Amino acid sequence: MVSKVFVPESNSLTEEAQKELAELGEETDDYVVATKAKKQQIIKDYTAVPSNNGKGVDILDENGNYRNTYSILKDISEIYSEIQKQDKAMGTNRAQALIEELAGKNRSNILSSLLTNGSLLEQVKETSEHSDNSALEENQKYLESTEQK
Repeated sequence: MVSKVFVPESNSLTEEAQKELAELGEETDDYVVATKAKKQQIIKDYTAVPSNNGKGVDILDENGNYRNTYSILKDISEIYSEIQKQDKAMGTNRAQALIEELAGKNRSNILSSLLTNGSLLEQVKETSEHSDNSALEENQKYLESTEQK
């Protein structure tokens, strides 16, 4: 299963897989819905704790679209320590499974740090909101530098 830290509004990998299946003559009408629903249920199961009455965190909005990535991670960060405490008490490993489901094995440490420290998640959000033109500005400086003239 391919996992990413950020859940895109349009999952191009899912769309590519659906297209390939359609080209092979397979019925794909319910494919995307089933894929979203499966991911939704996995995340809900891993995040079901007493403080949310066992309902877990929903990654989809009321229309069935993916919610904003920040809001999903913020909701999970608010209960992440509770998941870890339950894991320790029950001998389970839902916290790690959740991280790997969201971020994959290679990026799990990064996401774990963000969820463990909710203020770090807020800092990342603020930095990204205030850096709209930073890449353009850096590129412009580079182009105007003496190396480029």
